[in-house]
Amino acid sequence: EWGSVLYDNVIPVEVSYSEQYFALMDAKFANFFFSLALRPSLIQDESDWGLNQQWCHAAKAWDNSRPGCYVVPVVAIHEDSRTIVQDEDFYHRGAKAEEQYERDPIGGPWSTASSEWRDLFGDYKDLNEIEEDCRQHMNWNETDSFDLQACSSRVGQLNSQANAGHEVFQRITDELGKLKLIELNGTSATDFRVDVKMLGK
Repeated sequence: EWGSVLYDNVIPVEVSYSEQYFALMDAKFANFFFSLALRPSLIQDESDWGLNQQWCHAAKAWDNSRPGCYVVPVVAIHEDSRTIVQDEDFYHRGAKAEEQYERDPIGGPWSTASSEWRDLFGDYKDLNEIEEDCRQHMNWNETDSFDLQACSSRVGQLNSQANAGHEVFQRITDELGKLKLIELNGTSATDFRVDVKMLGK
């Protein structure tokens, strides 16, 4: 029987990548992030891939005193209606959209920072496979206790540029200054630079 007591012992895990399946965001961060990530030059009509590669590291840069992303390990029923045709063209369009985000001078580093984490934890691995890969990555033997959070945090730190905090905002500010008259939710690049500097303090 369902009840809040079912979640009393649930421990969230900090991660470097979280899919678009379901996400809750700090509204102020969402306003900052989507103003950058949904610029007209990045939006792909054919695929929404790439966006979720950035937001965990972007969130860490926005406020490095908090986790970028948490995954709450609860069971969910995924009622997949299988309406999306996942053929070769589908994956080609997705890869093209991801590459566009990776090449972006503003958010590109946030995309590439999640790649090692996705390689280790992604590709539909079960928990036993993830534990085996983590033990190898962390040089843990069979007698060592398994700590998913420690493994996740370590992988996220190895290639992450998100902990730079204010320096990331300075780089964004500099890049925005190079762009001419782009529109970010109706705000000019010049006006938006002031907001970015204020958020970085």
